[in-house]
Amino acid sequence: MEVRQQASIALGKMPPAAVLPVLLDALHNSDHNIRQQAAIALGYLKSEAAVPALLQCLQDSENPVRESAIEALGRIGSNTDLASPLQGGYANA
Repeated sequence: MEVRQQASIALGKMPPAAVLPVLLDALHNSDHNIRQQAAIALGYLKSEAAVPALLQCLQDSENPVRESAIEALGRIGSNTDLASPLQGGYANA
């Protein structure tokens, strides 16, 4: 397992209050790898507070970020209707 992936998983297992603001901010980083890893970590965090930001990631210019956001939304299991936003995310793929 890659170091970045291990770090994402570790961050996702920390108390949400400690890491949620940092991860949400990382979704806006200029490096798409950081955005992708932040989305992965948010999925492991399973906080519904991350859903709006992850939905915005479906419009990211990088496919790996969009894919990770979709996976994160699936892990979170939100009650939010995701059908339309998910279709929009794949339309950009």
